[in-house]
Amino acid sequence: MNTWRYLGVTLLALLCCGGLGGAAETDTLPLRVWSISQDSMDYIFMSTTPQRDGSPMLAFNHRSGRTSFLRVGDRLGDWSVDSFTPYTRTEKNPRTGMEKEIDVGRVSLLSEAGDVRQLEQGQLYPMPGYRAVLIDIASGRRFDVREGDRVEVGGETLEVGPVSSDTVAISAGSEAQSLPVISDDEVATLRQRIETATADARREAERLRKARERREAEDDWSQNVKIPVRPQKPPPKTFPTVPQYYFGTYGPIPVEYTILPPMFSRNGRMVRGAIIVPTRFETGPVHGFGNYCPATHSKTPYFHIKR
Repeated sequence: MNTWRYLGVTLLALLCCGGLGGAAETDTLPLRVWSISQDSMDYIFMSTTPQRDGSPMLAFNHRSGRTSFLRVGDRLGDWSVDSFTPYTRTEKNPRTGMEKEIDVGRVSLLSEAGDVRQLEQGQLYPMPGYRAVLIDIASGRRFDVREGDRVEVGGETLEVGPVSSDTVAISAGSEAQSLPVISDDEVATLRQRIETATADARREAERLRKARERREAEDDWSQNVKIPVRPQKPPPKTFPTVPQYYFGTYGPIPVEYTILPPMFSRNGRMVRGAIIVPTRFETGPVHGFGNYCPATHSKTPYFHIKR
């Protein structure tokens, strides 16, 4: 598993499952207002990529974080992508103050009722009213909401009421209350918890990486291991004083092997066992009888193989 991918999954689990600690005890609800801004369309036109046929592939980000890749004519929620117009725009670098020309584009969306919206690349499409970002200080989850949206907090469904330039109302059943703005202490506590969770996730990712490298090294060794062969004595160059004889056949005899390790499925079941494969052969007696024994020059049979 990639290290940064593991970090992202771990932090998401910590944030969404209450892994960042308990809620502040100053209010009944653990929700706080993080920011309030002018409302805008849920979709933002982000980028374009030319395809082989010359048509553009358009990328749209939803406020939920989902990204859609569409062509002209495809559906985007309740809208259809009617056209795409590329052009050049002058932008100023906020750090250096230098201006440069960049290639951007404009997308025209068309609704079933005939309404048209022009989305500029990288810019929000403004709408009347306000939208707010809420944060659950008990879990660290963030909610991008407007009036009428519903959020799940602590197993309870809450409905977002009116959102103004400085207040956000929320109700659970018949009870409604105005949410407070998150305090500096609460922000510092959340950031500290996230930094701690990030450090823990990095250490765990490093542990998994080292374990994976050890497994790969062990697998590489097992694929190349060989059984050592006991060296054989050379045959005598002169005839012994005692007559020797042997009747039989000669053939290839394996003298060196390679071990193929067993294979397992993903759930741990063995697919096949270890296999010993001969890799080198030498010619020698394979079947017969006689009284030739090079080690002792006695009449002890050299070998006797029964088939």
